[in-house]
Amino acid sequence: MADELPELPSGLEPPSQAGRRRHRVLGIAGAILLIVFVASGVAVQHTAELGLDIRYVNAPWLLRWYGIEAPRDHRAYRAGDTAWVQLGDRLFADAHPLALRLGTLRGAVELDALTLLADETSVWMLDARQQLVDQLRAPAPIEALGLSRNGVVIDTLGGTFGSDRSLLDWEPADDAVDVAWAESTTLDAPTLHSLEQAYVAEILTWERLLLDIHSGRALGAAGPYLVDLAALLLLALAVTGLWLLRR
Repeated sequence: MADELPELPSGLEPPSQAGRRRHRVLGIAGAILLIVFVASGVAVQHTAELGLDIRYVNAPWLLRWYGIEAPRDHRAYRAGDTAWVQLGDRLFADAHPLALRLGTLRGAVELDALTLLADETSVWMLDARQQLVDQLRAPAPIEALGLSRNGVVIDTLGGTFGSDRSLLDWEPADDAVDVAWAESTTLDAPTLHSLEQAYVAEILTWERLLLDIHSGRALGAAGPYLVDLAALLLLALAVTGLWLLRR
């Protein structure tokens, strides 16, 4: 009959079916991307309620992806029964991480009920709960920390200074004798490994990870461009959907 449409060659689909097939593929890809964007965006929007800024990612493969690893350099001193270790910019009492940030650790000693830690600029006083009590600045850059019969002694680039047990001020102590200087200690491999694990365990927060996923930065330098392509994909999905609706 003259009104009948000609048959399509084998392997070809009517335009409407081909368009629906492309739209279906775009729809599946767009739905996956939309779920990722919405889930990460909503989670970041409620960072405080979810505690994402204080919860950390510990998955080893994710830490490796971000290039996060513990520094190799460390300094350790033993004061009483506690090993005070500085790994990179982090301070540990045995394996317990502390919020206190010091310069380069120069020594650790116990004086009465206090633990004294020295860096280049100051002697820091911690109580039995390892909480900061006070800070006594040095008159010159500190090289070593020690104890004498009268109190604490520091060896600096400007000479030797001492302070009594009140720890209120420094006095020149060039004739100081019988000083027990703090000596660095060596950590065994298992202890050092535990500290390295503790170091990397509190770097990458869930907030940072979700923000990077949402922006595409988690995929590296090309990530933001992939997010742009995803946005274009969603736009194409909307346009082809309207086009099919019009057909």
